[in-house]
Amino acid sequence: MRCLALAKELYEKNTEIVFVCRDLPGNICDKIKSYGFTVFLLPFTPEFNTPTDQLNNLSNSIIYEDASSTCEILSSYPLFDWLILDHYSLDQKWEDVVQPIAKRIFVIDDMANRPHNCDAILDQNLHKDMEYRYQNLLKTNCRQFMGPRYALLRSEFKKQRQVFQEKNKTIETLLIMFGGTDPDNETLKVLQALITIENIDIQINVIISEKNQYLNKIRTLIGQIKNACLISNPNNVAELMANADLAIGAGGSSSWERCCVGLPSVLVSMAENQEEVCASLSDAGAAIYIGSTKTTTVSQYKYLIPYLINNPEHVDRMRKRARELVDGRGCERIKKWIYTPDIKLRFAGKNDCIPMFYWRNDINTRKYSHDPTPLNYDKHLAWCNEAIADPKCVILVAEIESLSISIVRFDINNGNAKISLYLVPKYAGQGLGEHVLKSAIKWVKNNYPNINELRAEIKSENIPSLKTFINAGFSEKNRVFVFECADS
Repeated sequence: MRCLALAKELYEKNTEIVFVCRDLPGNICDKIKSYGFTVFLLPFTPEFNTPTDQLNNLSNSIIYEDASSTCEILSSYPLFDWLILDHYSLDQKWEDVVQPIAKRIFVIDDMANRPHNCDAILDQNLHKDMEYRYQNLLKTNCRQFMGPRYALLRSEFKKQRQVFQEKNKTIETLLIMFGGTDPDNETLKVLQALITIENIDIQINVIISEKNQYLNKIRTLIGQIKNACLISNPNNVAELMANADLAIGAGGSSSWERCCVGLPSVLVSMAENQEEVCASLSDAGAAIYIGSTKTTTVSQYKYLIPYLINNPEHVDRMRKRARELVDGRGCERIKKWIYTPDIKLRFAGKNDCIPMFYWRNDINTRKYSHDPTPLNYDKHLAWCNEAIADPKCVILVAEIESLSISIVRFDINNGNAKISLYLVPKYAGQGLGEHVLKSAIKWVKNNYPNINELRAEIKSENIPSLKTFINAGFSEKNRVFVFECADS
């Protein structure tokens, strides 16, 4: 579902998006097709039809076969700009095989238990070690999007958040939702507890799928509970969440949906990979985690539901904390980064001189410099401080979300300026150079309108930079690349 949410956000005129899915029970291929996307279906394979905590046990031959089948299905298409992968059993071995069919690979993961060969990775869950979670599992220049700030939610949750109104602190509506099929039948435990609770006068909405194997038992129990309503396969889940005061549900992606609309939750983990997320949300004060489906009991619900109904202040604190964690703009942020990264330019200061030394001294940066010899630390600091103070030398730091990604330098001579740039090593190879260059051109035209021409000297073997400058509008004149500011 999160891939579908991202696809809907990424879709624009002249953008082609296709899905490759395996024909497993409970797939949403028909739903994907209903939004106009092309879906290629790989045949059912029992090895992939396993619980999440066992998916990492696939053999190399199965992984290779899956990757090869994907390449074959997509072979009729031109080179894709991005291949987005969301699967807990696939890793670097799979990604190595599919490299030829896409310029870049974007991985959606939250397990952090296997290496990846990708250009970007997204883990939307809340972890205490987010900064180091994928250490030694990614290549050095992989862009990491970490935390619920990047939660991939459908647009209707953001819309419900925007019309949010402060609620009375009393608990009037309880929402029970453990996913469509609820294989461990946690819904039944909650209903069994509700039957025994006296003097409870609230609306109870139970969301399940028609494919739920316990549907008849659940329907029977709901008939015995005052103000209880069974809702099957609703199309307005976001609205139902927004109108509820308290939820009891699973700790998967729906956790972030509830947070977005300010719905405090009692959480139950339905798989091993949900346990840490549930605990983190509980520690953050946005939910109460009571354990996994293997350990929860009817007695827990029998105690906890009346407690929360009678302590609305506690629930209200969770509601406010939940809304702080997720704003529903995760898909929007990823789209913005994929299409047009929001690059900001600022003047370099003395505090930038030391990191600039290490970035400029990187072996891959020096390789394409006109002087590839290693820099001397003391001489560099002296030069950097002088250059920053020189009005004819402008050094800019390019940033995305306050992270330094590139250094741009202008050496100004009357109506002309020589431009040079390099990327911070860990951001090289991500397609950012052209965006930085275009931002720098716009900046110099706004701040130095008297400059008529930009000139760049690029080594002939530096193919990536040659392409970057040509794509940004530079043309070659006598082995120098020139950009006419007045003509643009």
